[in-house]
Amino acid sequence: MSLSTSEAYGHLRNAAWHYLSADGDGAEGIFLGAACLDVEDAFEKAEVVPELVADEGSAEAAIKAALASLEDGDGPLVPALRDALVELAVRAGVR
Repeated sequence: MSLSTSEAYGHLRNAAWHYLSADGDGAEGIFLGAACLDVEDAFEKAEVVPELVADEGSAEAAIKAALASLEDGDGPLVPALRDALVELAVRAGVR
């Protein structure tokens, strides 16, 4: 797998952490955190190793950074991973 997929996975992990650790998001944060974990599962099945990336400061920014990481990505699984991230971004109201 390419570095771009590893970076995207790292950003996705940060997004999940933000959603699942936020006190004020309530059910919506838990729902979006679980959605992040579902997308993480796709990365795991593709045997992507997450890169340690800088925290973007919010879940929404992390999702945007994950999508940006895949912009120039290559490999047979990148389109499916990108589609999963786009669906998450739509759920989160980021895209």
